Amino acid sequence: MWRPLAAAGLLAVAACTTPIEQSINPAAGDHKVTRIAVVPLTFEPFSPRDVLTEQDAKAASKVVTARVAEALIEWSQLEAVPPGDVGLWLRDAPSVSAPAEVGAALHSAFGVDALLTGQVRRYHAREGGPRGASRPASVRFELELRTPAGVLLWEGVYDEAQSSITDDLGSLGRASERGFRWVTAEALTRYGARELMRELAGHSAAWK
Repeated sequence: MWRPLAAAGLLAVAACTTPIEQSINPAAGDHKVTRIAVVPLTFEPFSPRDVLTEQDAKAASKVVTARVAEALIEWSQLEAVPPGDVGLWLRDAPSVSAPAEVGAALHSAFGVDALLTGQVRRYHAREGGPRGASRPASVRFELELRTPAGVLLWEGVYDEAQSSITDDLGSLGRASERGFRWVTAEALTRYGARELMRELAGHSAAWK
């Protein structure tokens, strides 16, 4: 059984030293991208242990979508159509089925060059407080950036479950940034969104 550690200095993050993975299509530079539609993320559990109630799944998707959209605006020079606008349009728009149809429709409606989509795969809230948690927060979400025609340009994954430094010595920097405390699932989400959007921003200059 996981047990909280008494010493705050022993707190840290992810079971792996690098909670961010991302890759870019070598042909992405052939596509001009200046305006992105942020599509509300869906919840698709990574494993049976990650299944949530419908209410909690909707709440998790909403939080992750919001943090990703905020990070895209803050860390890149790309224009973003916010997920609220995209979600309302998708709700009220004529029915479309294939992803390419959705992309073409959003391109026509908002003048976007790409769609940022994704899934929340795990979202477990911290149980306990910042100085002692009986279960740490754990978050995983996956993102894709595609052209309206469906060409994959970039993809990224954030997967982190907070753990002790004794389990992950390479996480000292992240632990220090978080004040050597057990953080919430939303705090993990904010970190993951920031790091992924910083990676995306690093590539975006080649797409203009």
